[in-house]
Amino acid sequence: PPHHVYIGRNQMHDDRENAVDLKTIHDVVVSENEMFSYASSATSGGDAIVVGSNGFDDATNMGPRRIWILHNDVRDAARGIRVEGSEDVWIIGNLFTSVSQGIQIDDKTHRDIIIASNTLSEVSEGLNINGCQPSMLRFSNNIIVDATDRLIDLRECPASILNLESNLLWNSDGSFSVRADGTNHDDLASLEAQSFATGNLFGDPLFDGDGLIPSGSSPAIDAGASLESVYQHFQSTIGPVIAVDRARTPRPSGAAEDIGAFERPSL
Repeated sequence: PPHHVYIGRNQMHDDRENAVDLKTIHDVVVSENEMFSYASSATSGGDAIVVGSNGFDDATNMGPRRIWILHNDVRDAARGIRVEGSEDVWIIGNLFTSVSQGIQIDDKTHRDIIIASNTLSEVSEGLNINGCQPSMLRFSNNIIVDATDRLIDLRECPASILNLESNLLWNSDGSFSVRADGTNHDDLASLEAQSFATGNLFGDPLFDGDGLIPSGSSPAIDAGASLESVYQHFQSTIGPVIAVDRARTPRPSGAAEDIGAFERPSL
């Protein structure tokens, strides 16, 4: 299959199906693209990015392996990303706005899925999974704001594969709904009492203007978990340094990483 592919700094929109659809391919970087205006049609669910639409089968070497989705701006779509079947996928530093579902994971074979330092605003659901077949699902340092349905829905995922850490969740009406391991949690304390959840916050991210960048008084500042192992893995296997935010501000720039797609520069 094709391998070592870079898709970067494009503007993609109104393409009838998807901006990027990765099938049988490996070692791919999809970075710093602008993607918008993807609606449901007879041949597409309106996903801006699809990973593994033919599924993943290790025995036949079919499906996507080692996919990095980095620092993209995705808006006005039915879904931001749908991961159908995959080996290892990293979704880091992306901005999702005005999408129905931010990130959806389908009920097909997966290995590790790491979703970190994204900002999702004006969504029906931030993260949704149908069934649950990943070997490991890590959801760290993400901001989800104003979800009209659930902030996170991992209803069928057992605690043994989950790691929900240092996410900032907020609905302007004060509602809270996260479903995981067969239980619906309607407040932060209930979620944080679970073995797979640690350091998550519920509060207004206090964005500085309309750019979804946290202000200096935001609870997102210096509240993130370390992603050093993820950055080191990319550098050792691909090469460039990705310990930066969308504006190329170094991560961390303070005592710890900021939560969300933007790192506020230290003074």
